Amino acid sequence: MTYFKIILSDLPKVAFAHTQETDKYDMRSNPHANILELTSLEEGDLTVTYEDGKKIYLSAPGFICNIHRTTSRITSYSPRVRHSTAVIFATYTYEEITTEEVCSLRHHTLLPSQGQTFMAILPLYLPYAPEYDALRQQLDHLIRASNSLNPAKNLRCASAVFTMLAELTSISIQTAVLSMKKDLPSGADIYCRRAMQYVHAHIHEKISVANIAKELDLSPGYLSKIFRETVGQTLVSYIGQVKMEKVKNLVFAHNNSLKDAGAQVGITDQNYLSRLFKQHTGLTVQEYKAMRANMKDA
Repeated sequence: MTYFKIILSDLPKVAFAHTQETDKYDMRSNPHANILELTSLEEGDLTVTYEDGKKIYLSAPGFICNIHRTTSRITSYSPRVRHSTAVIFATYTYEEITTEEVCSLRHHTLLPSQGQTFMAILPLYLPYAPEYDALRQQLDHLIRASNSLNPAKNLRCASAVFTMLAELTSISIQTAVLSMKKDLPSGADIYCRRAMQYVHAHIHEKISVANIAKELDLSPGYLSKIFRETVGQTLVSYIGQVKMEKVKNLVFAHNNSLKDAGAQVGITDQNYLSRLFKQHTGLTVQEYKAMRANMKDA
């Protein structure tokens, strides 16, 4: 994961904050020294292409922190992209730091004599995790505050920005520590949560228990055991559930074909996809469509 350490030397000001939905997403991001962009990607998958040709893939749901210091182009082939964004003006310096450096900062405190006002550690991209919902709520609060006519608007916006930066810093440190397996709390729930994060981050790929176990440095059998005991369902079932929720959204909310929807979740065998759909819904695709049509007409 990519992390940035930023030092803010003044109060942030919100340029604008809104929720946007589009079926054609193609944006260019140009360098700007004083812009920080916080985005909740709620629907659709994005590809970020940098000027050096490097590409990264961002899957919804997830949280993106863009520091706007390099030129990039952000595109999507998803039928619809929905995101909420806050564009913030602030004077700050930044540096990209390693996971090890993030871990070393977890007990760090800036002193007034250092002449540095506020420090935050931001992830370039945070895949879905339980903390995502809290960040999304905080961003909603920021959007409402920025669009209000309240005389305390600027104070409320600055407070909301700092709250989000503080939460993102805590999440970054926690994620880095877990990935380095330092000070790892006991309990299978930690591994289960990381397994869930992996599934959401790699939803567009073929996912196996072996893939996830290798990422967590566990045996597949042990991971399957603790996941079933902790979550109450098998990891294989959870993977299928997450994929089917995305398939249902693509097919019934956006009129994708079942084949195209399957391709977006890493399933190219349409017969297998149909069987998996029925396994998780109890209905065939045609029966599910008919049920939804009847509910809509009722």
